[in-house]
Amino acid sequence: MKFRHPLSHIAITCAAALLLSACASTAPQAAGVDLDVEDPLAGVERTHTTASIGDGMITKGSRGIVNTLTGWIEFPAQIIKGYDRGVSFIDNEAGSTTVGTVLGIFSGVSHAAGRTGYGLLELFGFWTANPATNERNGVPLDGKYAWTDGEAYSIFEPTLGEGIEPYPNKLVRGLGNGFGGILELPGQTIKGAGEGRVLTGLGKGLWFSMSRVAYGFGDVFGFLLPNPPDQMGYAFEQKWAWDSFGDSDSGE
Repeated sequence: MKFRHPLSHIAITCAAALLLSACASTAPQAAGVDLDVEDPLAGVERTHTTASIGDGMITKGSRGIVNTLTGWIEFPAQIIKGYDRGVSFIDNEAGSTTVGTVLGIFSGVSHAAGRTGYGLLELFGFWTANPATNERNGVPLDGKYAWTDGEAYSIFEPTLGEGIEPYPNKLVRGLGNGFGGILELPGQTIKGAGEGRVLTGLGKGLWFSMSRVAYGFGDVFGFLLPNPPDQMGYAFEQKWAWDSFGDSDSGE
């Protein structure tokens, strides 16, 4: 029978729950200001993005605070998970848990760095727009929060080729947004002029271009690190910045 470190689980869970409660209780409320806009992605499947700019900023910023402050918990949590899970290719329980614990150390480092890094991006970039989803763009964190259980990602399932695909996908998206994000400025300005709203188009172009650059270089520098599988804020209208010159819908 495996020892599951109950005291460690309890300590981690209590500390994280207290921090989450404190963050939630201080989250700002949008009062008297209508920040709802027409949803540019109506009918497009997406994951937890929002049509409300205000709600997106609050939700993204709140998650950013939690992940930034609790990312370090991933290190001990992943070691515990590694011990509990073991490895499937070793039948001996002692050997399986030992190897699982060692692998948990490496997983803990990457998960702590990935969660903290993405938390900083969402905390200081709470005002940004973001891609519609992270699906197949970066390896997903194995839990919603650092202290929660989840399913470990395997690069060998269903095949090695498909398993490693999220890494180059994230890098390519990062390069495209980081270096091509500026194209949102002329694209949205032209679109706004066509609708008789030049200043609106210019403002959206500035916002989207800066947002793409922020997320782009975040993806580039962190493409080997796990990240949340979903996005919390207002989504870009198109997959790529250069699509703003046409009528392509978002979707990844």
